[in-house]
Amino acid sequence: MPFVFLLGLGYLAFEIYLVVQVVNRFGVFSFLLEVAASAFLGGVVLLRGPFHNLTELVNERLNPLSWAEGLFLRSVGGVLLLLPGVLCDIFGLLLLLVASVRKKEPTTDPNGPEIIDVEVSDKKK
Repeated sequence: MPFVFLLGLGYLAFEIYLVVQVVNRFGVFSFLLEVAASAFLGGVVLLRGPFHNLTELVNERLNPLSWAEGLFLRSVGGVLLLLPGVLCDIFGLLLLLVASVRKKEPTTDPNGPEIIDVEVSDKKK
């Protein structure tokens, strides 16, 4: 438990350090604009996220596990973008990038399923 507490304090200290550096480098207005823009992007991602590939999932063109992984990555990335801070925004954008770049695995062949019709007869001659 103390390790998690120290890790959280270290993260908080690093986040404050990054915010101070960004404010010194770019100014308070730019930082506040970045926080507002990332919060807006996070809100859009969270509102749009669950239903993005729902039609592909219903039509069985998308693997349900792949859809759930993408949903999780987009949701966590959106929440991180909602939180103010530079490091949260970096991690949120990385998760959104991974969610959009990762390979989506189709469940069936895009040309259509192969159907083989076989009839088996057990009649003795």
